[in-house]
This record gives sequence, structure tokens and C-alpha cells, in this order.
Amino acid sequence: MNHIISGIEPVEIWGHFYKLTQIPHPSGEEKAICKYVYRLAEDLGMEVTMDTAGGSDFGNILVKCPPSPGCEKAPITILQSHLDMVALPETNKDLHLDLILDGSMLRARGNTLGADNGIAVAMALSLMTNPDIVHGPLELLFTTNEEAGMTGVRMLSDRILAGIFLINIDTQEEGLLTVASAGANRSIFRLPVENAIPSEAHAVALIRPGDLVRLREALQKWEKALRQSLANPMAPTGLRWQRTYRSRSLQWEAS
Repeated sequence: MNHIISGIEPVEIWGHFYKLTQIPHPSGEEKAICKYVYRLAEDLGMEVTMDTAGGSDFGNILVKCPPSPGCEKAPITILQSHLDMVALPETNKDLHLDLILDGSMLRARGNTLGADNGIAVAMALSLMTNPDIVHGPLELLFTTNEEAGMTGVRMLSDRILAGIFLINIDTQEEGLLTVASAGANRSIFRLPVENAIPSEAHAVALIRPGDLVRLREALQKWEKALRQSLANPMAPTGLRWQRTYRSRSLQWEAS
């Protein structure tokens, strides 16, 4: 299939990415792309399962990708990507993407590109379809609704996973590898505010100058405590951990 990014290396990855851009998949509405990935795995004869994290008939997908000959004894590795994208503006979320190649810059006309996390999904699909890529046994995990609350991964049962290593292909900077445990933290800062309604009846929130100083001090204390926690997880830091659903929510009150 010839398209605007045909011929760009690696051809197979960009070919998969293009196909993904032609399937609308905003957060919470990933049914079509879930069906696409599921059917592709089925057509390739791979073991594939899908839960109902996204609704009654779609959700997280797990594809068990057989190892290359000679790599059968390698440890099972999980490669994780998410199927949803932030589609903006809202009025265009149900449209396929019109790609624009501007030199070395790829973007979408009137919408976000969805490279977060479409490029990772395309990489995983390439592992499924290209037998020339040598690898051990893989579990390709495609989760839903990452951008709008991570509800897909929160509803994922760890019983379906056999891998002992997990690589999440989703980061902010190219060439950056983050070593961490899988999960998410939420930081909550609380500041006292005074509400006032002026004569023109527009509601505003007034923050006293001292509150900004306290916020800056709170951020500095929180950063210091977090660095200590990362350096020595067993040391007391003053941070309070609060259990929320299946993730951990980090809460520190600045007031």
C-alpha cells in the first residue's frame, strides 16, 4: 500500500503506524482498533486474549508471540503499549488522520498525530508480522484508556501474564530509558484559597502571596523527600502513601 510515509525506514513499523492512523482511536473509544489488533493476531495463528476493560466487547489485549528458533529458553518478556490517543480538537476525534510529511517532521492535519502511543503499538505489531526479527518468547500487552485515567491497566488481571520482565514503550524523550516498577503515582497539593465574587459577578479564586511561598517550599520538600525515597526506599521520608484502586496515590499536604 502506497501512502505518504511509504518507503521510510523501518518500512514495516511505519506501515503499521499508517494503518493505525486510519482507525480513529480516542481514549475510551478504542473498540475498532482493539478489533483490528485482535484479528491480526488471530490471522497470524497466535494465542490472543482480550478482556472487557473498555466495555462489554473490547479491552486490554494480550498476544503471546512465539520465540524465534533457538531462543525458546530465553525469559519471557512483556512489551507494553497503549491503544488510545489524545485526539484534539474534540470535533475531529472520530476522523481518520490526514498525515502531513514536512521534511523530517510527521504531523496530522487538524488533529494530534497519535504517536503517543501509536508508534509503540506499531513496533509491537512488527514483532508479530516480521519473522526476521530475532527474539525470545514475548507477551505483547496492549492496554486501553491510558490517556484518560489508566483505567485499562488498572482493570488488568496480572494472572494472565507469565513474563518476568516488562518494557513499557512510552516515554517523554527519545533515547531515554526509565528503570522503574510498573504503576502510577498522583501528587496532591492542597492550599487554602479565598473565594470572592466581585461586582461584575465573575467568580474568581484569590491566592494570598504567602500561599505561593508555601507552595514553593512544599514542592522543594516533596522533591527532596522523593529523591530520598528513590535512593533508599526503606528510609522514612514524611510522605504519606494512600491506596487508590490498584495504583498508589502519593499525597502530601502543603497547608
